Amino acid sequence: MRTIFLLAFTFLLISCKQHVSEVVETDETRIEHLVFFSLKDSVSAEEIQSFKELLKTLVEIDGVSEVEVSSRTDVGDSRTLDYDLLMEIEFTSIANLKSYADHPYHLKVRDSLMPVLAAPPATFDMIPD
Repeated sequence: MRTIFLLAFTFLLISCKQHVSEVVETDETRIEHLVFFSLKDSVSAEEIQSFKELLKTLVEIDGVSEVEVSSRTDVGDSRTLDYDLLMEIEFTSIANLKSYADHPYHLKVRDSLMPVLAAPPATFDMIPD
């Protein structure tokens, strides 16, 4: 029974992944790109503010319609992810998100921020309902 369940679950995941891939390849609706950052403990408040301001300049890239950067607030929820900052970027299309990945300004900002990161950023892309 467990084997049947695992096979069915695997098939469902593969089907969903294929569907999402098809949407990503053909859909030209807006898309949101979330990036979660963990910073080194040695990073000062001033450096964090500079980090946030630099990230906000990514809105200058064609196809980026909005950039918001937020700091984590501890409200005592044990389920909170262990990241210091969240950057939300809205793109006018999936094609623009794809071109952003290799855009020279994005790469320059990314490389300049690497020394203050405790770990590689985590990302999550979504098409809003």
